[in-house]
Amino acid sequence: MDLLESLARPAAPRELALSAWAQIAAAPHRAGPILKATQRDARRIRSRQRRPLMEVLFDLVRHARRMEWKLGTDDPQTLWIGMLIRHGLDPATATAISGIDGPWDRLDDWDTPHPDPLRWLALRGGISDEATPLVHDSLGDRAHPFFDASDQRAPLCIRANPAKATRTQLQHALAERSIASEPGPWSTHGLVLHGRPQLDPLDLHRDGWFEVQDEGSQLLAELVQAQGTVVDLCAGAGGKTLAMATGARTLHAADVRHRALTRLKQRARRAGVRVTPHALPPDGVLPRSLSSVRADRVLVDAPCSGMGVLRRDPHNRLRLNPSDLTQLCDLQARILDRAATLVKPGGRLIYATCSVLRPENDDAVSAFLQRHPHFRLHPADEVMRADVCDGAFLRVAPDTHGTDGFFGAVLVRQPPET
Repeated sequence: MDLLESLARPAAPRELALSAWAQIAAAPHRAGPILKATQRDARRIRSRQRRPLMEVLFDLVRHARRMEWKLGTDDPQTLWIGMLIRHGLDPATATAISGIDGPWDRLDDWDTPHPDPLRWLALRGGISDEATPLVHDSLGDRAHPFFDASDQRAPLCIRANPAKATRTQLQHALAERSIASEPGPWSTHGLVLHGRPQLDPLDLHRDGWFEVQDEGSQLLAELVQAQGTVVDLCAGAGGKTLAMATGARTLHAADVRHRALTRLKQRARRAGVRVTPHALPPDGVLPRSLSSVRADRVLVDAPCSGMGVLRRDPHNRLRLNPSDLTQLCDLQARILDRAATLVKPGGRLIYATCSVLRPENDDAVSAFLQRHPHFRLHPADEVMRADVCDGAFLRVAPDTHGTDGFFGAVLVRQPPET
């Protein structure tokens, strides 16, 4: 039986998807955990059905609003069958198998826009009407190309660990294991793999030769130009922390997510680098072990909306709303203010997000400089290659560079006047 046909039948795979969508529709802010749980639950269905089921479900997350508009209903079963048709299932076959008869001919004009441009942006992007002005004001004419690129599958990128091997050595070692790759176009140590090879069992991975990391994330680590004492204040599981390790003399990593720090320690051992972890309390207040540090570089990869990583986390578009964004911006400001206390005179504070929204990026930097006149903005294109910057800031995105969307700013603490 055709895989799409099997997903249309009223059986376990379809019910699993419909249950997930019902939960997501009821609680969009929990879409990420729901999708992860669904991936785990999918282990109980046939292995050949898992990938297409998750691909169609992720597309439903991306395009439910447009599907509702085209079909004139928010009925989950009708939306599911409509998405299977979008993936290639014959409409007549879909009706016969599922018992659901919808106005499938309306899907023929899938790309015909709504006459109201802002309304069309909301429907096309799968974002709320309230959030649409935020996206439009931030991206302007790039909004639709941004969502087009964000709907594509992200390439599989890795970063060579200079402590173990050069990028060229890693590429040759992968080729010996029948894994083809090519140098990434943007980052110094990045490789883009051909296909989707399994990397976890690979001896090179176990021995710390590389980490899986998008090129945009690698560029942020390069923006830091790690040297001397370095603090990664929102380290998480440490992708950027490890990327900075070879340049730092002393490397501190802090986060409120203690499980992530445990994972970071494991990855650091594998990579053969030394990192001092600092588990922060839920309110993020710096412990004495960290507050006494005076750093040459402090990276704040701040918690954000995640609107730059929709290729990997399409559910982030469902969570975007002005109220939550305001709270995120307040949190980003508090973290930046704490980070500023760690920077020595002449040192640098690097502010970064995986967002493309102006309030989290440009506006956050402007507000910080108003609060901290002893810092100044250092143009990113004097630190990085100019084609990943727009002058003052590092700025990459799926539609402009084929990377995840990242923003970075370099803020220098001025020495005191004598």
